Amino acid sequence: MEKIAIVGGGIIGLTLASYLDPKKFELTLFDDGAGQATKASAGIISPWLSKRRNQRWYHLAKDGAAFFPKLIQDFQLDETIYQQCGTLLLQPAETLSELASLAEKRRLTAPEIGTIQLLDAETVAKKIPS
Repeated sequence: MEKIAIVGGGIIGLTLASYLDPKKFELTLFDDGAGQATKASAGIISPWLSKRRNQRWYHLAKDGAAFFPKLIQDFQLDETIYQQCGTLLLQPAETLSELASLAEKRRLTAPEIGTIQLLDAETVAKKIPS
């Protein structure tokens, strides 16, 4: 039996462990056990507005976000585990315009990004009263 070590018990590590056949592989998962959310992969939830220059990271994160619906279907999870609800990005108006253009461009290859809207201050205040 082939042995596989998975480093990290975040979303990627646990997903990989769940898809590997334990009859074919002896799996060992290593994690620090700090009891916190994933450190490295949290960005895959909404990576599309990242302006990182590392295109490999962006494609990995984009593909990870696109993978969520398959993961939910494969493990027969209900809507409480994941629901696309949007991203609010608070920035000065000139920055938002640039990011909206980036989002529209990226939506061509990542339809998972969903609807893109620029909200005025009054609308944002209604959505986030604090």
